[in-house]
Amino acid sequence: MWVDNDLTAFADGTSADVGGPLDGYSESDRSQHVNFVDDNGHVHELYRSPDPAAQWVDNDLTALAGGTPASKDGPALDAYLQDDGSQHVNFVDDNGHVHELYRSPDPAAQWVDNDLTAFAGGTQAVVPTGELDGYSQDDGSQHVNFLDLNNHVHELYRSPDPAAQWVDNDLTKFAGGTQATFLSGLDGYSQDDGSQHVNFIALSNDHVHELYRSSDPAAQWVDNDLTALAAGTPAGEGTDDSGRLVGYSQDDGSHHVNFVNLPLQHVHELYRSPDPAAQWVDNDLTALAGGTPAFGAGLAQYSQGDGSQHVDFNALTGVGSSTVHVHELYRSPDPAAQWVDNDLTALAGGTPALGNQLSGYSQSDGSQHVNFIDENGHVHELYGSP
Repeated sequence: MWVDNDLTAFADGTSADVGGPLDGYSESDRSQHVNFVDDNGHVHELYRSPDPAAQWVDNDLTALAGGTPASKDGPALDAYLQDDGSQHVNFVDDNGHVHELYRSPDPAAQWVDNDLTAFAGGTQAVVPTGELDGYSQDDGSQHVNFLDLNNHVHELYRSPDPAAQWVDNDLTKFAGGTQATFLSGLDGYSQDDGSQHVNFIALSNDHVHELYRSSDPAAQWVDNDLTALAAGTPAGEGTDDSGRLVGYSQDDGSHHVNFVNLPLQHVHELYRSPDPAAQWVDNDLTALAGGTPAFGAGLAQYSQGDGSQHVDFNALTGVGSSTVHVHELYRSPDPAAQWVDNDLTALAGGTPALGNQLSGYSQSDGSQHVNFIDENGHVHELYGSP
């Protein structure tokens, strides 16, 4: 059963910037963290400890770290957790510097604000409307991707060596690749074999590309045009569509890169099976599910331990309607399963969304959590019990 939880009300917390970014994740201890930016540019965390009796609390991470405010002119916010339990929340400031709000795994640790661009002597990120994505690999290395003013995709990288310094790698230049569109979505992930994949939308023709580096230590970055490889449908970019690109790999080694095609507003999946000889294919998930067209800037995804897939998006409730519901394109782990479109807001009897940013994650108990911001700046959680 799906329910709608108003986390801001539960925590008696600060309202979010209604057009601002949103990102959520869960730790192995089943604690929950939902990050947002308030009207003053402060990055907050709505937090719930794993204690079954715990209440939601609102932590102002910028204030706790004595840090720099985030730019409120773009959707740039991304958080990830490392295996050692450290927390990393990345944002871009008004000067185009990429920052990390960091908390070590020491229970007594305080939040600190690290200016990664300054540390790396790096390139300015795009402000406003810039995208941002971060992840960590199994070896403990850190990777924070952003777009520069020349439409190049960069990586702020720190090796697992405790004495390592942050460096700024221009991946587009390394790969001799194509420029990203100014409003491109951006998403990066790593596979179990150590390979890296950074997805973006190309300036020249709205094709979805992948900057790829194999796990070979001597490997070079290459630029793969996934739309061309799949003979697929171009994505579209526009002022209300920035950020509509998400990618992930499942435990079986398959690849999934989701985007929204304009002008039909269909959610697509560029898919590659784990077969080494497999080719990329383009699946129109909206058509396969007989589903509702997408609306606005929100797109999120997660896969559960059972192999099920969940792609979240916003949709209008009907022709001529201005009411926005959060939907899920869902496919069960049954090999013969079909994609279905679930209206999560309707199933929860919940509050309408605004068509803004979405974030989704699953916990180890099988519960599902899809976050959105309402018209009052309240952060909500559509919660599906296990």
